[in-house]
Amino acid sequence: MDSVSVPNACRRRLLWTTGVAMRRWVWIGVLLMGVGAVWSQGPTGGSHGAGLLIMAHGGDEQWNQAVQEAVAPLEKICPVVVAYGMAQREPLRKGIQRLEAQGVQKIAVVRLFVDGRSFLSQTEYLLGLRIQRPPFFLHHDSEHHHQAMSRDAVRLLRGSEIPPPIELESQVVLSASGLLDSRLAGDVLLDRVRALSESPAAESVLVIGHGVESDARDRYWKDRMESLTQGLKALGRFRAVRVETLREDWEAKRRVAEQRIRGYVSKQSREGRVLVVPFRVFGFGPYDEVLEGLDYRADGKGLLPHRNVTEWLREQARDCFLRAGWSSPFPSIRSSNSWGSDSAVAKTPSPFR
Repeated sequence: MDSVSVPNACRRRLLWTTGVAMRRWVWIGVLLMGVGAVWSQGPTGGSHGAGLLIMAHGGDEQWNQAVQEAVAPLEKICPVVVAYGMAQREPLRKGIQRLEAQGVQKIAVVRLFVDGRSFLSQTEYLLGLRIQRPPFFLHHDSEHHHQAMSRDAVRLLRGSEIPPPIELESQVVLSASGLLDSRLAGDVLLDRVRALSESPAAESVLVIGHGVESDARDRYWKDRMESLTQGLKALGRFRAVRVETLREDWEAKRRVAEQRIRGYVSKQSREGRVLVVPFRVFGFGPYDEVLEGLDYRADGKGLLPHRNVTEWLREQARDCFLRAGWSSPFPSIRSSNSWGSDSAVAKTPSPFR
């Protein structure tokens, strides 16, 4: 090899090596930019100002703490605020303002209620999702519901007494499904019964829910609850499985329900153990009074605390974002867990559609 060809060969090899190195650095730069983009997304997950407002009834310190613990994992994904109260204007308004102050522009409002119809029209009105005022407005004098609500604290507002809709700076989408519609709630019932059961063949199960005034809607409650108890078959063959609603806020219907519930527990307890599980968001409610003097076993736990409630909230939020056509900060998880799912959207500057 002569003296001229050696430098040329080295030069070609140097250029090739430099090109490979440059391409590698370009790819590393692209990867770092991608990682930086993920890091820069922060709590909104790159969803362009997405936020979540959870509506919950509210109760004593334990009740509210159970809700906060269920919501906590979602706070790592996007800004989250809990508005306690049953579709009351001020808690909703303050919750939305807190999210808007954090730069949130698109809010999924998820209602942590057993029945998806609970306070639906009232909430739609307050969020500007319907023009017509509801025929009546259920108002609670206690905003935060730290103690059990008495009937004296509840007022029905009509006509001009009904407060105006909330003025929004953000876009809002509202969920319409309840825990009653989700198979995730059935898994919670399964866990509750599993914790109480020792020998299914010698045991009977009673699942009690709040219930509603309408006979047709109350039948819907029972149908859904019966469907959710089908998973109990995984534990074995129980002597009997019964679902009931107390119709708690309607005295005449409640008296009939109490007699039926007590009759079932009294009869089944003479032949074996009775396991009682409340189908409530939290706690045992008034069932200890209803069942006073009867022989049964219960741990008093409602649907909370349980990880499935967090997953249900996440599903509802994701469904809201997708139905509104927005980018969702919530990753795809288990789907088809609900029999019914619906949502509505409100957009400013006009509060009405």
